[in-house]
Amino acid sequence: MGEKPKKEDKMRGYKVVLTTAAILIAFTFMVSGCAVNFYKQSPRSAKKIGELEAKVNTLEAQREAERQKFEEVRRMLESQLKDLIDKQQVSLQMDERGLVIVLSDAILFDSGKAEIKPEAYQMLDDLSGVIVGEVPDKNIGVSGHTDNEPIKQSKWKSNWELSTARATNVLH
Repeated sequence: MGEKPKKEDKMRGYKVVLTTAAILIAFTFMVSGCAVNFYKQSPRSAKKIGELEAKVNTLEAQREAERQKFEEVRRMLESQLKDLIDKQQVSLQMDERGLVIVLSDAILFDSGKAEIKPEAYQMLDDLSGVIVGEVPDKNIGVSGHTDNEPIKQSKWKSNWELSTARATNVLH
């Protein structure tokens, strides 16, 4: 019970304490960012990283060129459709999809109908002429919308079907 610790046991205890302290100090330096980076990048990895960075830069430049082109198309359409924009029947805006052209359903369709009004064809021709002439290689999305009034008497079973028919007619 009252035995004195042996000298070897004391030395082993000191070694454990010193080793633990050294590990904690090294960990603290690594976490704080003061540690030396012992990882060396291979020439192959460095080359691949450089290639990928160049590709990212190229793609960013292409995206910016496309954004500028769509801005130019937006300005052209603004001048051609000024009267309709002023009457809030057409709006043009840029977002993550690109150039978004919103047409009021009142200028295109009668309520509950999918047939395009005859007077709307000229405006659609003007729009498509600018789009085909200025950005012929771009995909164009067309979506149709309706009001929130439930369909009561119509050949359409739902507003969803009506909006789909409207979008298809505008596309054609």
